[in-house]
Amino acid sequence: MKKIFFSKKIEITIRLVDIKEITYLNKKYRRKNIPTNVLSFPSTENINIKHKFYNYIGDIILCPNYINKEALLLKKDRLEHWAHMVIHSTLHLLHYTHNNKKSRNKMQNIEKEIMIKLGFRNPYKYHI
Repeated sequence: MKKIFFSKKIEITIRLVDIKEITYLNKKYRRKNIPTNVLSFPSTENINIKHKFYNYIGDIILCPNYINKEALLLKKDRLEHWAHMVIHSTLHLLHYTHNNKKSRNKMQNIEKEIMIKLGFRNPYKYHI
């Protein structure tokens, strides 16, 4: 397996929010007035606190109610789906996208590799 991440340590902020707040954030930052499972906000700044340098890559906002209902609807294991959401959103913080077929395939292949390495199934291969 090829190395996916940087060799340096990174830091992210993860927030859990309700449906109302994720809808508000999605409307404000993506102009979509609907709830969503996760939002990623990449950062270009690094943080230097008490002589320690952190490679801060951004914020992940997760909506537990939405993610849990989505896992149920997709007939996915809840923990497995949560792992996928965190991996997916972290890759967005690392500037991976799925805006076109090539970038989507690249990002999904990395997601599959990480999920399998962690002992989970391919998140894109399931039956409804």
